[in-house]
Amino acid sequence: MAEATREREAAGQSPCRVPLAEPKWAGPAGRESRARPVSCNDGLLLIDGEPRVVLCASLFPFRLARSQWRGRMEAVKSLGYQAIDVYLPWNVYETAPGRWDFSEENDIGAFLDLAAEIGLFVLARPGPYICSEHDGGGLPSWVAADPDLHLRQDDPAFLEAVSSWFDRVGPILATRQYGQGGTVLLVQVDNELDFFPCADPDAYLGALASMLRRRGVSVPIVACAGQGDLARAVGRDGDILPAVNLYPDDGSTDVEAQVAYYRRAFERMRSPFIVTETNRKHRTLKRLIGGGVRFAGPYLQVSGWNFGGRASVLNWGDPEAFMSPDYDFGGVIDTVGRVRQDGVQARRLTSIIRALGWRLAAGQAVEGQDPGHPPDDHCSLEGLRLAGGGRLVTASNLGDRPHSFPGIQPEGLPETILPPGQTQMLVRDLPLAVGTGPGQVGPDGPSAGVTLAASSGELTGLTYSQGCVRLELSSCPGDETPLWCALKFGPGGELFDPAIGAAGRKASKTKDGILTGRVGPYLTLTKGKAGSASRVFLLGPSAPSSPLEGDGGGPDLLGGRKPLHTLVVTLKEAEETRGSQEGDCLVGGRQGRPLEDFDVLPSHMPWSPEEACDRNEGGVWATCATNPGSVCCISTSPCPSEEVDGILVKGAADLVSVTCGDRRTAWKVCRGGYDWFPLDSVHGAEGSARDTVQTPAEDPGKGEGATRVTVTARVWGRANFEDGRLPVLTLDSIGGPVGGMAVTSRRDFDRGWLVTGVECPARADGVRPWVGSLPQPRCPFGSWSLPVWPQTVTYAKIFHAGWGRSLSGSEGQKGQTALVAALHIQDGGCRVEVRVNGRPVGTMTPLQPYLGLGGLHDGDRLEAAVHREWGEATGRMQLLTGHELSGWTMRSCSLDRLGASLPSASYASAKPPLKVETGVGACLLVPSRRMVHGPGADGTVVRLQGQGLMATAFTDHLCLGRLVMPGVEGFSTGGGRGDYLVVPDGQGDLRLYLEATGPAGGSLDAILVGGPVDR
Repeated sequence: MAEATREREAAGQSPCRVPLAEPKWAGPAGRESRARPVSCNDGLLLIDGEPRVVLCASLFPFRLARSQWRGRMEAVKSLGYQAIDVYLPWNVYETAPGRWDFSEENDIGAFLDLAAEIGLFVLARPGPYICSEHDGGGLPSWVAADPDLHLRQDDPAFLEAVSSWFDRVGPILATRQYGQGGTVLLVQVDNELDFFPCADPDAYLGALASMLRRRGVSVPIVACAGQGDLARAVGRDGDILPAVNLYPDDGSTDVEAQVAYYRRAFERMRSPFIVTETNRKHRTLKRLIGGGVRFAGPYLQVSGWNFGGRASVLNWGDPEAFMSPDYDFGGVIDTVGRVRQDGVQARRLTSIIRALGWRLAAGQAVEGQDPGHPPDDHCSLEGLRLAGGGRLVTASNLGDRPHSFPGIQPEGLPETILPPGQTQMLVRDLPLAVGTGPGQVGPDGPSAGVTLAASSGELTGLTYSQGCVRLELSSCPGDETPLWCALKFGPGGELFDPAIGAAGRKASKTKDGILTGRVGPYLTLTKGKAGSASRVFLLGPSAPSSPLEGDGGGPDLLGGRKPLHTLVVTLKEAEETRGSQEGDCLVGGRQGRPLEDFDVLPSHMPWSPEEACDRNEGGVWATCATNPGSVCCISTSPCPSEEVDGILVKGAADLVSVTCGDRRTAWKVCRGGYDWFPLDSVHGAEGSARDTVQTPAEDPGKGEGATRVTVTARVWGRANFEDGRLPVLTLDSIGGPVGGMAVTSRRDFDRGWLVTGVECPARADGVRPWVGSLPQPRCPFGSWSLPVWPQTVTYAKIFHAGWGRSLSGSEGQKGQTALVAALHIQDGGCRVEVRVNGRPVGTMTPLQPYLGLGGLHDGDRLEAAVHREWGEATGRMQLLTGHELSGWTMRSCSLDRLGASLPSASYASAKPPLKVETGVGACLLVPSRRMVHGPGADGTVVRLQGQGLMATAFTDHLCLGRLVMPGVEGFSTGGGRGDYLVVPDGQGDLRLYLEATGPAGGSLDAILVGGPVDR
């Protein structure tokens, strides 16, 4: 070996036996998988045979105007993300049974082709169920409402319906797979199945995967767990890769333990650690990547818009909330395409991933340190052994003061101190010479050449070109200490500094502001001023006897022998965390520019003709009640309006109001159960709807004294999630009313109940409480006391027809006249199950305090089983009686119908404030020439200020959704702000249809145009 070295020296070559060049992956898994463009092997995600870590941003074509597609993809690409995840909701592309639309805004193929052109991989997610806070989770309303189909089950009828969707979308994906001219990398079936009671996940998911395979999909197919139950969400089909969605607390030290728990599960399955959805903060994403995640998909990094009626009703802890039109969870790109402040951290993380490449992608977790026991409650630490040598240590300071991490750096080098709120990914002992990958270790071992021993900054650049290695290290944001790094060279070579001679011979600071020195075996570089500074080193065989001079590139610097390799080290200050929303470029200021006038035209809702409807058979009524828009159902009360205290409506959602004769209620949120609309508060009120309502007080076709009752439901969207607390929060729910009663009497119903049974655990002494029957205790409703919890107490009461003031006129089973009745629990906090003559009638809860009983007869037995977990209030019981509403007819107005009816002319100029009367809508026009925004945005922010109004917004080509101004009982939004609109560029004029949400009308006080999304 020594003789070979002398021969190289004689030839003027470096004795470094492995030349500096870009290291290449050549692991066993890579050799086995090169024939497949995308594969998974031994826990690695392989693309073209090389391990990759993929960072993927959510970007949904149906939540953007087509004109915005390119700009958003380019923004994602500029942040360094390699992929986008793309939901494809079935009900966007099949607009009616058998009617398919893949044109213009719905051109999936064009979207995927554009992603390939820009260079982004795609995780395609065609469902059939997608969730995504989208109407019905993407399932078409007519499929969800079909009683013969069992949704998301291994049901032949449901799978047959799905096959029609896969027939269309499958070939589009197959022809655009990676390796076949496109960039579709993975395809996901269904979504978060562990949230749903699927009877046989193996069979159901396997059937979906088989359908896609038959339609040409050959890339890996994945299925994700939404709450970590991989067995229920992924099944055991060998053709499906597991994935998990992780949403940890960004500020918790448990993130590392959570990541390690699932990483070990994926390792046992020999599958790459794929996290299809997770948090958006890049500080947290560093902790996932540093814990061994191979594919990370921070959900909704690219914000969008719920066009038309595609927003769902929400249940994120508040089942009565609505998904806002703006679909914005605070991701790095906002709803007008501007990059937020976290974009700086995005570029930094993607630079680290790019610099480490396959070393990171094939790295293995260091299990010696227990990630469940961080240094203290505000810090966390985890490590990876990088492929080919070296380590990556991810340290997080989650507290509010600087924190030191002893032991991260080699002995003698400065201690790591992190500023508050920062996570750093620090490299240790990283070989920079080729030959460090498995199968390519040179004769001098893996440390041949130069090694990056340690640094206080993150490795954000590592490139190789024609014998030159370029190394970039970036300081931690907020760190005021000097940025430093330490280099170490092996026995096969020496580093020379062209400015001072042999590196480390003495400390030196040159005009570039870098101090060079030596600590033990390490050459240290310390940056001494702001900005970026670089130092060039030459790798040669031995140190000359005198200091070197020159420009760093001449052959004389190494004793007449030309150096083979160059090392360029750049020490870089952290980039300022400013987003493109900041600065002086905003048009309209922080709040937007108020319009001094606008064009207005009074208008009525363009209802369809009134027709009979059979709610039990579905048809037209079911279609209208499941699609966003408005449904108006008309019935008749047999008594005069003044005798009606209120209307109890059954099955209506989402924003509902009632008109009874000449009295109109305010709008309120209804969730598909029984909802109470009192009329006494609006009866005879001066200036109320009595003056403006256009429905007749009496219906001449129903006899003298009959009163017309109209229930109007504005359907916001269907639930995207199953939640049994409310009837409307199911995938097969509908929004129109299915019945109701005109209430003429309300009375206290608390007294005179008999306690007929108790259920509860035994006491500690084994004694189980019970209730006697000689006689059965008689007490007020909910007052029976037990000493143990949880408990169920059953109360019973015999019904007497004399409790109601009037009868419905319908005949009962025994020829008696039945009394239409309902129950109401005031201020209750527990669950009450009601039975009539032993037959279950329904359940009352704090979210559903009303329950219709139907027709009751004298002597019927009522039972109420009260379930209490830990001392909840039972509330007070009230009995409502009156008349059933029947003989329903209906009118409807879809959002498409409403938008098409808005005129383009005949408006009159008006100035704010604008008053809108109840029952008479107003059309408002804002011409496109008044839309303004600053650089970097692809749409104009428009804010409406007012009270008691709902605005439905349209452009020439799109429905932008609906904004509800303050004044609607129970209304709240989730998922975004819900207080502004975005008018995409090139979409024409903005048209608003305004409706008053209260009997006294509403007011639009101002329209603000321009300004940023985040104020």
